[in-house]
Amino acid sequence: GNPRLKELGYYEESLGRNAIAGGFQGQRQWTDWLPNADFSEAILDGAIFTNATIENAIFDKASMQRVNLNHQSIKSTSFKSAILTESSLEGIHVSDNTSMQNAIMTSCNLSYSDFEKINLAFVTFENAQILSAYLCGCNLQGANLSQADLSDSHLRHADLNNSILRKAILDNADISGADLTNADLRGAYLTHTTLYHANLYKVKADQHMISSY
Repeated sequence: GNPRLKELGYYEESLGRNAIAGGFQGQRQWTDWLPNADFSEAILDGAIFTNATIENAIFDKASMQRVNLNHQSIKSTSFKSAILTESSLEGIHVSDNTSMQNAIMTSCNLSYSDFEKINLAFVTFENAQILSAYLCGCNLQGANLSQADLSDSHLRHADLNNSILRKAILDNADISGADLTNADLRGAYLTHTTLYHANLYKVKADQHMISSY
């Protein structure tokens, strides 16, 4: 609490919100009891989010290398151009207009995560572990998925226009109905991959792959 607020006529606000500590540069309005905050350009490297409520927050251009977000629920939050290199996001559920456009997620663990219909355009996923992830309907335009492991993942109707999937592992992945126009699949592993009704217009791929599909 803050007794000064009581002097100013804000008695309820002066009592605080049972926080251990609070207040930081970038808080946008008097909503400190709500799970929204502005962490733009903040340095959060190595942070561990346990039982966190992440909703209506902004992490644009934040440095979040090696953070632990395992099994968290993220809603209506922006991670545009955030750096999440080597972070663990296993089993996270992302929903409600969350955007990660242009984020750097090199060598991240995103296995068993749910990103349905999320904006992941131009995200860097190089060497990421994305096993059994749910990416149906995602915007992955221009995303760099080079050497990422997408085994058993679901990418039905995803927009992979101009994406880079060089040496990516797509074994047993379902890419039915996805748009792979101009995608680079050279060196990709496609054992038992489902490409039913996928758009492969101008796709760049090894000759043996083209003849297989």
